Formats: sequence, structure tokens, C-alpha cells
Amino acid sequence: MTNHTNTTENTGSDGDELSNELRIVTICIVVLYPIFMAYCQFLLHSRRKDRFIKKRSMPMIQLASTVPGWLAWCNLIFSLQIGVYCWTFYCFALLIAPLSIGPQLVRAIRLWSMFKLSHMALSRDIISVKRVNSRQISDMKRAGTLDNSNLNIDTAVKSALEVNAVKSFAKIMHNITTWILLVIPTTSLVVLSMALSDGNQLMETNFVQCFPEPLIVRYFSPANGLLIAIMALAGTCILRSSTDELGIRHEITRNVLLWGCTYIAVLVMRTLDLGHLQPIMISLQQTALSYSMIILPCKHQNGFFFFLMPGASKILAEGSSDDSNRYSSSPSGGSNYSMSSVGSSKENSMYEQGLESVLSTEKGVKKFAEHCAREFSLENIRFWQAVNQYREMFNSETADDMAETAHHIFEEYVKPGSEMQVNLPMTMAKEIRKKIDQKEITIELFDDGQKEIFNLMSRDSYQRFLNARASRKTTRRGSSNGSGGRRKSISNALGIG
Repeated sequence: MTNHTNTTENTGSDGDELSNELRIVTICIVVLYPIFMAYCQFLLHSRRKDRFIKKRSMPMIQLASTVPGWLAWCNLIFSLQIGVYCWTFYCFALLIAPLSIGPQLVRAIRLWSMFKLSHMALSRDIISVKRVNSRQISDMKRAGTLDNSNLNIDTAVKSALEVNAVKSFAKIMHNITTWILLVIPTTSLVVLSMALSDGNQLMETNFVQCFPEPLIVRYFSPANGLLIAIMALAGTCILRSSTDELGIRHEITRNVLLWGCTYIAVLVMRTLDLGHLQPIMISLQQTALSYSMIILPCKHQNGFFFFLMPGASKILAEGSSDDSNRYSSSPSGGSNYSMSSVGSSKENSMYEQGLESVLSTEKGVKKFAEHCAREFSLENIRFWQAVNQYREMFNSETADDMAETAHHIFEEYVKPGSEMQVNLPMTMAKEIRKKIDQKEITIELFDDGQKEIFNLMSRDSYQRFLNARASRKTTRRGSSNGSGGRRKSISNALGIG
């Protein structure tokens, strides 16, 4: 009897010690997490104008990192026995999974539409004087004069139809994902868990009494989260043949795999009746997700962080200072000579001499435009080409035609909110608009804007262009050396040569 009592007391003492250790870890995470999130927000704010960050669906990143992270943080506080009802803990636990992994699925859908629209823009005419908008397309549909298979339809109409089809499909998929796959199932789980659970347990304020959790919280919620993760992973697998120089697809895949692995660990804890460890694990999971979605992209210039970001083209530490201050006004993407007769060494030298050299040939413009399409910055090179075409057309077209062309370039590339808007200072855009409205159409109308975009491409896209070429060259050299080494080993084995 005495031995049993001593054993019980020792067990209770060990349990108190373990509880105290967990309490210390919990308090440390509760204190450090707000500091970590403040650092993440500081990084996002400081890099908010960087294309590497702007193109990553920032609202979805904010949603996936901020809301579920703070919910997990609150549950961690609840675990410190502060007298919160168990139903609050259950509701927060049910919301964390869809809010953290659901945006990754939405981002995968948006990435697909970005790929499609970029490649459509790549094959579209640089300047199309006949501008077709959605209202004109609707009018033509009602009149029965619009048929996408009709070869007599203007190319601009067909292009507008294709763009609208992609945007409509992406919008439909976005709504289906948001409502049918995320909002409705999550709301249903919350309502059912409250309706079917034991009322006494829901109103319990002792955190230890919140376990074991109701069946819906314990099994259906994890199943819903894993299903969303699988769909998000499938979305990135569909895009595996597409290359984006910003590494967005790899980042989404990393987020999903990271979330899935940690969530499986949470499920194992639930199965082993270690539910009291769950708040700590979920908080660590959300911290890792924020690290993956915010810190790694914002710190992509650092070699160590870049190692963890496959698929992203690292920006070089120093740009070409000579080239970033130079400005080419003559080439339009069209040159009199072909690169077919130029050797690979001369071609590589041409690419490395600066952006002005790259844009002096048709092949250079094409290669650079393809790179810009992969990093979703095609509007910059298209605007640069459009201004060159505008300048070439100026002396051979009528004043009315040039006014219409200038208006189209402004609407397409300069107007705030346009699909292909370039990043010009607001004062410069207003000045261009003022001159167009006052019919002051001159050959130098867009020169300042073109110089601004040229310098931007030199500092940003061109550096990633060089790095991407170097990476591909290294990969090809490694594969060729590997195959050559294997052939040599086989020859040696056979006694040949």
C-alpha cells in the first residue's frame, strides 16, 4: 500500500515537472511570436515595391500567415489555464487549417492565370490601334456578329476573347475554391462540432478537460485540412511544366508540404492522447509557414536562404552600373541582321555586355521577353518596344493616327489600373496624360517613361536574366560532363581507347 502511494506521488511529481517544462516553452513562444510576426511585417513593408514580393499574391500571404497564426497564438494562451471556454479553443482549432492552407490553393489558381495571361501577352501584337474592350465584345455577341472561329474577326478581338475567357475561368475557380471548398465546409464543421458535442465539455474552462476533443474536431477537421492540402499540391503539380523565374510555384509547394508534414505530426499526437502538446505544435507550424512565405522570399538575395528556394532566380548583388544609366533609343526589337550566323560565344558575350546590347537584336529581345514573361514583368519590355514602334511610325503616319496610337499606349501601359501598367512615377504618368489630352503629340512623348522603364529593367529583370542563363548553362554543363564521364567509364571498362 505504501509502495503504491509512493509510486503515485512520484508519478504526480513527474507530471508536474513535465507540465512546468511545457508551461515554460509555451510562455517563451507566446512572448517571441509577436516579435517574429512584427519582423515579418517589417520585411513585407520594406520590400513592398519589389516585384519579387508584389507578384506573390500578398493579400493571400497576409491571410495565410497572419490570421491562423494569431489564432494558434490565442490557443497557446488558452493552454496556460486562463479560464477560456473549450468551445473557443475548438472553433479556433477548426479555423486554423483552412485559413493557413486554403490560400495556397487560391494562389495556385492565380498562378495558373498569370502563366496563361503572360504567354498570351507574349504572342500578342505590341501595338494594336484597334482597341477592343469587354463592352464592345458584349455588343458584338448580342448582335450575333461575334464568332471566335470566324477567320475574318480582327486579331485584337480574338485576343480579347481569349484573355476574357482565362480571366472568367480563373474567377469562377476562385469562387468555387473560396466558397465550396473553404467557407462552406469550414462553417459546417464549426456548427456541427458545436451542435453534436457535449455541452458540459464545451462550457468547461479547464484546458485539460477539453481533451479528448469531440469526434468532428478530432477526425473530420484534419481530414478537411489534408484534403485542401492535397488539392493545393495537385494544383502546383499541374503547373510543373511551367517555369516562373520568381519561384512562386516552388514556394507554394514548399508551404503545402511543410504544412502537411507538421499536421501529420499533430494527428499522431492526437492519436497518442498527447493533445496538450497540440497548441505548441500548431504554433510552430504557423511560424514555419510565415518563415516560408515571408522571410525566405524577402531574403532571397542571401545565399543560405536562396538555397532553400529552388526555382527562383537570385538577383545579383551588384547590377551593371554602366548599363543602368544608359538609354537606347534606336532598337525596336527589330534589327537588320540575324543572330543565326553568330556563334554561341559571341551570343553569350552580347548578353553579358548589358541590356542595351541584348535589346539590339531580334533574338535578344525575344529571349529577354520570354524571361520577362516567366517572371510576370512582360509589360516593361512591351512598353519599351511600343515606344520604339511609336517613334518609328511618327513620320509616316497622319497626326490623327499618331494621336490614336499615343492614346492606346497610354491606356495599355501607363493608365493606373490597366492590365499591362508599368511602374512609372505618378507625376510622369500625369504629364503624359496631360499632353495627350491637349493634343500635344510629339515624337518625344514617351521618352522619359521609356528611359525610366529601361533603367528599371537593367537593375531588376536583366540581373535575373543573367543569373537564369548562368544557372541553365551550369546545369547543361553538369549533365554533359556527367554523360561524358559515364561514356568514358564504359569505354575504360570495355578496354576501348
